[in-house]
Amino acid sequence: MDYCHFIASLEPEGRPPKELLFPGLTPEQVTVAFIRACQAASIEDFSLHDLRHTFASQLRMKGADLHTVGQLLGHKDLRMTARYSHLNPEFLGAAGSKLDDVFTDLTPSDGFKWVVEPIFK
Repeated sequence: MDYCHFIASLEPEGRPPKELLFPGLTPEQVTVAFIRACQAASIEDFSLHDLRHTFASQLRMKGADLHTVGQLLGHKDLRMTARYSHLNPEFLGAAGSKLDDVFTDLTPSDGFKWVVEPIFK
């Protein structure tokens, strides 16, 4: 099953479909196969569950909102989704720099007066 098919098959509430991702295999068999694949690739300290964190983080850094990621992960609480989304420093820096143009509208000669008029007078 590819990811597009999986996402399209989600129920409206964001719950995963009833069919298994690896039909015919027990959870233990999937875990053992994953451990062996990591060993063969010389990957240490990585679990199958870590892929959920990677999934959430990559979606967030590609622009998916927290609510959507939470639905795809099947979370009922966005606080759990936020714990799964580990954003790298470069992404956080880029997000912060989006405010840079706000500060370029300040004019130092006017004593840092805002260019836009205030809403309340």
